[in-house]
Amino acid sequence: MSATTIGFQTAQYFTVGAMAAVIFDYCLTISQEVQLIWGKKWASLGLLSPSLVMPP
Repeated sequence: MSATTIGFQTAQYFTVGAMAAVIFDYCLTISQEVQLIWGKKWASLGLLSPSLVMPP
């Protein structure tokens, strides 16, 4: 294998690992998000909160 192929494969592994970590974190915290953010009445900060925690 060439160095370029190994570097590309390493980047793919890193991407898959990072996505797995994000999905795992989301699965662990979704119940708290629903309870603490979505379970309350909407206010100006409540409308802004999801945009602060969600990536663009």
